[in-house]
Amino acid sequence: MKLDQILSAAGRRKARKRVGRGQGSGKGKTCGRGHKGAGQRAGRTGRLGYEGGQNPALMRIPQRGFNNANFRRAYQVVNVADLEQLFEPGSRVDIDALAAKGLVRPGGLPVKILGGGSLTKKLTVAANAFSSSAEEKIVKAGGSVERV
Repeated sequence: MKLDQILSAAGRRKARKRVGRGQGSGKGKTCGRGHKGAGQRAGRTGRLGYEGGQNPALMRIPQRGFNNANFRRAYQVVNVADLEQLFEPGSRVDIDALAAKGLVRPGGLPVKILGGGSLTKKLTVAANAFSSSAEEKIVKAGGSVERV
């Protein structure tokens, strides 16, 4: 049985926590807030990871290593198979043409052509970057590559 599958009235709604109703309730006297300090006071929410002024655990752990993700160059990618499918032989394929066909977002990230699939049409392709296999396939089909 799962809680979201209970249809009958019994057990469907969980009773709210009633604090300050005597020791026998399990939430009497301090009402589950402990003794003294900001956590006992009304209106205290606290920042995530805050440890009462003590140096937080995340700051006590030493920083190690290097992550290159901060410096990564992101691209919108298009495979040569997409060019084969959507463009006529002899046409010029640039970022505006790719955006018109819905392959990339206009004015977005730079565009990189990848070598997935095959290309038989002669195309002039202008993009920000090319993989070596994509460049090879475009030139082999009789087309040319232009870096923008």
